[in-house]
Amino acid sequence: MQGKNYVKLRDFAAILSKTNKKFDISFDKQKKAVVIESGKTYNKTDKDLKENKEASAKAIFSEQIVLLDNKEVKVQTANIMDNNYLPIRDLAELVGVKIDFNNEKKIVELKTEEKKCCCCGEKTCTCSGDKENGCTCQCKLHDKGEKECPHCKKCQKSMENKEAKENNSKSENNNKECGCSSSMK
Repeated sequence: MQGKNYVKLRDFAAILSKTNKKFDISFDKQKKAVVIESGKTYNKTDKDLKENKEASAKAIFSEQIVLLDNKEVKVQTANIMDNNYLPIRDLAELVGVKIDFNNEKKIVELKTEEKKCCCCGEKTCTCSGDKENGCTCQCKLHDKGEKECPHCKKCQKSMENKEAKENNSKSENNNKECGCSSSMK
């Protein structure tokens, strides 16, 4: 439609419902807005992931307000038989999913993997991935703006207290033992 591939919003939620990019959908009648809540599980219905076989189905194009985690975003939609369809690339970007077309297999691939923190290895933080310039993640082991993993600092203090620290390489080995990918400097 209009030179783009559209996908039903509820089908996309159903497809992602068991991934780390899952989201739930509702409708705020007062604001006349689709509500998308990241991280919440969408409960698939019997109407989801079904082919629309209605030959007379027509698309009505409009701009729709979406409340994505309470942030208002306007998106182009196609309403088909009371269902919102969005351009698949726009929707993927909206919910943080990478999308690619595999030309060899002629299929669309959705990639939902999360980046791991460069300091503590956690999957659920908002790491910049830039260990060299100081990670700015806010994961459970990290204070905002800190340049080293607090877990490694604890290991270092523990080693100093036990006089177990022989040299810098010993410290780096202990970092690996504590499960942290950060190196002490």
